[in-house]
Amino acid sequence: MAEMTVDEGLGRARDARRDAATREVEAANALREVETSLAEIERGIRELLELELAERAV
Repeated sequence: MAEMTVDEGLGRARDARRDAATREVEAANALREVETSLAEIERGIRELLELELAERAV
């Protein structure tokens, strides 16, 4: 097993921290997309329910 220097260890730690931050941003973006999609679905359901209620009122 090869020994790692302090600089190498710090470099790996920085890389890991940067990778984690990148994954966190990607996850936040994906969550925002899901929330937007759910809001669109909710609007569509509300519109369909309003149409159905309007048809029943006739």
